[in-house]
Amino acid sequence: MPGILDHIVVIAIAVLFPLHAFYAFPRLKRAVACGQPRARVRAYRATMIRQWTATAAVLAIWLTVGRPLADLGLGVPGGWGFWLGVGLLGLALAAFAGQLRIARRSAEAREHLREQLKPIAALLPQTRAEMSTFTLLAITAGVCEELLFRGLLIWYLTHFAGLALAVAGSTLFFGLGHAYQGRAGALKAGAVGLICAGLYLLSGSLWPAMLLHAALDINGGLLARIAAQTKPPPETTQIAARDAS
Repeated sequence: MPGILDHIVVIAIAVLFPLHAFYAFPRLKRAVACGQPRARVRAYRATMIRQWTATAAVLAIWLTVGRPLADLGLGVPGGWGFWLGVGLLGLALAAFAGQLRIARRSAEAREHLREQLKPIAALLPQTRAEMSTFTLLAITAGVCEELLFRGLLIWYLTHFAGLALAVAGSTLFFGLGHAYQGRAGALKAGAVGLICAGLYLLSGSLWPAMLLHAALDINGGLLARIAAQTKPPPETTQIAARDAS
């Protein structure tokens, strides 16, 4: 059964993390709008510190109490479910690569991306330095958020409800953790959380879900950079091109 330290960590990730995001995101938007250098990099680093601190706390509790790591989704992977999960992960990676190719080749796709990402543009990398740190943040999110929201929360909530309700609860909390991005952002995050939970249950391991989560976030950062750096040509250039033809 969960102990007092488990309750504290769950409250932190399910309540305090979303509240902090609601406070921090508007500040980041103002900093980016004012042109403050390295505002995104500082925000990425602060998020990584919070997530790794919470993850370290969970692992410390787990090892101190003597619980098996398999209960947290960190057991030795294997079996047909795991390899099926790996296969699905491979398909997802291929789809991400296809998205990047389309974004690089299609001005219409880049314009669509700019509009789609506008509500969270302050979060997304624009420069090479920001992308480097964002990649570390994506890996952090893949490892830490999966361990916290899928590994810990599903284990925790299963003690008070059935597995189905535990998965639903972890998905709900994951969506709420991204509610600062607006309703669409929260719904997308909830959908990602549900997919990752399904991959976890199918494979019996968090490793495929961690890889999928990290790859999804890295892909999002790369798409944002492509969309931001490849602006549509000025109207005068378009007119000149038509006249030349």
